[in-house]
Amino acid sequence: GPPHTKNWRPQLLVLLKLDEDLHVKYPR
Repeated sequence: GPPHTKNWRPQLLVLLKLDEDLHVKYPR
């Protein structure tokens, strides 16, 4: 597949991890 997808997936995982951390630190 195109090489940019290999760079795209880890970034998405990092964003999900950061989002998870934000929800843990700042619950609604």
